[in-house]
Order: sequence, then C-alpha cells, then structure tokens
Amino acid sequence: MQKDEFNPDRLIKEGFLKPRKPVLEELVSFTDDNTPYVIARVKYRLYQLFTNDVYEKLLLMNNDLISAYLTEGPYRKEFEHFGLELKGANLIETAIVSNLVRNFKEVVGFAHGQLKAKLNLFLGFYDVRNLQVVFRRVFHQSKIEIATDALIPVGKFNLHFLKKLLEMDSIENVILSLDETIYFEPIFDFYSRNKNKINEMSFLNNLEFVLFSAYYENTLKFLIDSETVDSPWLDFLKTNIDIQNLKTLFSLFERPPVDKNIFERFLEINIKGGIFFEKKKLLNKLKEYANSTKIDLDSHELLKLKKVIIDLLRAESPPKPISAGLDIFEKTYDLSRMEITIRASNLKEFSKFYFLYPNSILSIIEFFIRKEIEIRNIRAIVRGKEKNISSDEIRGYLVLW
Repeated sequence: MQKDEFNPDRLIKEGFLKPRKPVLEELVSFTDDNTPYVIARVKYRLYQLFTNDVYEKLLLMNNDLISAYLTEGPYRKEFEHFGLELKGANLIETAIVSNLVRNFKEVVGFAHGQLKAKLNLFLGFYDVRNLQVVFRRVFHQSKIEIATDALIPVGKFNLHFLKKLLEMDSIENVILSLDETIYFEPIFDFYSRNKNKINEMSFLNNLEFVLFSAYYENTLKFLIDSETVDSPWLDFLKTNIDIQNLKTLFSLFERPPVDKNIFERFLEINIKGGIFFEKKKLLNKLKEYANSTKIDLDSHELLKLKKVIIDLLRAESPPKPISAGLDIFEKTYDLSRMEITIRASNLKEFSKFYFLYPNSILSIIEFFIRKEIEIRNIRAIVRGKEKNISSDEIRGYLVLW
C-alpha cells in the first residue's frame, strides 16, 4: 500500500495542522514588544542613580565642588557640553536637566512597538506640566528665560515647539497652536465657555485642571482598551489619579482667588477613575461639607480648614503613599513636596511586586520617576547653597529613597 504524500495544505484544511506565519512575520511580531530587553537596559541606569549617601556628600560641598563632583560621573557629557558657556548654579541646572532629557529619550529609543507607545503615553505627563509652564508664562507675561528653565521636554512636544509657545502673546494663540494634539478639544471647549474670564486667575487655574484631566482620561482609556492590560501600570495610574485629585483639592486653598465653594468646586473638577477618591463614604462626606460649610477666606481659618480636611482624609484609611503625603503637607503646606513624596512612596509600594509582573513597564517608569527625583534633589541642594540655606533645612526638601 502506497503511503499518502505529505501535503501540509490538505492537513491544514482538514484541521490537523495550524497555519504557520512566515518567518519574517514571526520575527516582526517578536520584536514588536521588547520589554525584557529595555528593562535590562534600564536596570543598569537604576544602579547609577545617586544613593542617600551621595546627597549627604553634596550637602557638605559648595556649588563649585558639586559641579566638579558631577563632572566625574554620569553627568560628564553634559558638563563638557555646557561648561564653556555657563558656570555655577546655571551650569549645574542646565547640565542635569539636559542629562535627564537624554536618558529619557535613549530609553524610549530602545523600545519597539506597543512598548514605545506606552512609554510615550506615560511621558505625556511632562507635556501637560510643560503646558502649565507655558500658560502661566503667557498669562503673567513673565520672563521667557525663567520659564524655559522650568521645561522638561521629554514628551511629544520638543523644546523648539515649546519655546515657540512661550513666545506667544496670548492664551488664545497658544490654544490654537495645540490644534493637532489630544488637548485641543477639551481646552478649546473650556475656553469657548469661559473666554469672558480669560484675564482672571481662576481661568488659568481651571485650564490646568482641564489639561491634567485630559491626560489621565486619555491614558486610562488607552490602558483599559488595550488587548493585554498591564494591570500593575493600570493600578499605578489609578493611584496617580488619586494623587492628582489630592493636589487639586489642596491647590483650591492655595491659588487666588480662593473659591468660597471649595468642596463643591472640587467635586466638579476631580478626575474620575482613581481608587481612593472613588470611595462613596469619602465622597458623601465631601458633599456634606459642600452643602454645609461656609468658607471663611481669612488665612488663619483656611489653615484650620486644611487640618480638618487632612483629618477627614486620614479617617478613610488612605493608602500608604497618600498618608505619607498628608504627613509632609501637614508639616510644610508645600504642594510640590507633597506630590513628589507621594509619587516616590507610591513607586516604592509597587516596586515590591515587580517579580510578579516581569513584563510590566512599571520598572521602566520607576527609572523615569527616580531620575526626576534625583534632578529635583540636586536642584534643591544647589539652590539652597546659592541662598546660604543651612544643610539641615535643605535636607528637609530632599526626597530620599
């Protein structure tokens, strides 16, 4: 009896074999997401970040010695590049920010496909912060040079584009220049409804809330709609929404003009999709305050009300990062320090579970956040030295890992 000739097409048709992708197609699919490779590259950079011992050394130096110390380490390339045109604190700040931008872009450059898209999505947070700087500069007509120093151009908007925005003479022109971005529709809608208040500080404050809301809503939608949900990053993002909402709540006390209906205003503008601020019990308490509390705009009374809010939030058993932020805010009433403290604490909590999710991008995000913390710490030391602030006081502004 003659054996049947091997015919793969017939076997596929009859269901005995599955069709195989061409080799090239398999290769493209494999290299489309190279998360393990990028994580390995990032781990080396994580090991290069400064430890707490290094900050203690820097606190003992003056700015010239700090500059010399940084020149010998991972910042060498930037110090050599800017060393001939700048000096002192200006050289240090320019070099370290340039180093951060280079590192972020190199890491994104390692990534392919979906991973690159995810990393760019995360870095969109810096686009929002840069737009904050732009709108504030244009609104206040402050010096362009000072605003430029505050930019961290690691997202979609490059430095050239951001500088063009900084040079514009009106809020309207800045908004129209964003017509090809995800932020145009929500901020143009806000502008259309509130353009009669464009010269009021409340317009600027609310515009910033709209920007952050657009970023988080877009990122959350992307993650939820993804074919494979990165659960750790999704939970991390939801916690970051809570962090942003917490900052928004307290910023309503800080930014003039203070609204007499603070709680009602917060319930209108808080970003949906978090965890802590989605608790029904907490929301009900805030609604009770909105309906019953008459806000006295006296600064002493506002301070007392902040303490009441801190106690109210603590009573709802907040997660460790938010609890740590509340502790810092109660001591300093510094929103920026509260935010970075919470973000660092949040990252520490999630880093405990990396081994369970080896392909999550959170370990890459850890590098981004810790690198920014390093830059903030060096800046705090350098600025403190320039103003002759004591080492003990400067140490209070550092975020230690």
